[in-house]
Amino acid sequence: SKIDKDYSKFYGLRSIVLSDDEKTAYVANEEGLAIVDISDKNNPQILSTLDIGWCWDVKIKDNIAYLANRSKGVAAVDISDKNHPQLIGRIPTLHEAYTIDISNNTAVVADQKGGVVYLDISNLK
Repeated sequence: SKIDKDYSKFYGLRSIVLSDDEKTAYVANEEGLAIVDISDKNNPQILSTLDIGWCWDVKIKDNIAYLANRSKGVAAVDISDKNHPQLIGRIPTLHEAYTIDISNNTAVVADQKGGVVYLDISNLK
């Protein structure tokens, strides 16, 4: 089964991360973040969306979704309530954040013209 039915919030899909139990998908797209219940693979359901602008990548750590939010840098979203994600902070980058990885309290970001950028995310919790 695919999550490609007529879901407008998947327009411009860029990246998907699954929860550890593989029942939830966190989708970075052109509008921001979509959280999708995929416990029934034949009938995925959008639980919520958060329109924060174009996101290219998403990583999850400790109920926080970290998104490469293009010209807005890195966005941190509290996803502890999957039905009501909340933007809790941003860290700007030099140009445009395209991909992200998380290691301990550091976000490693591919910033289009800024190169590889290391950001302290300890204050975004």
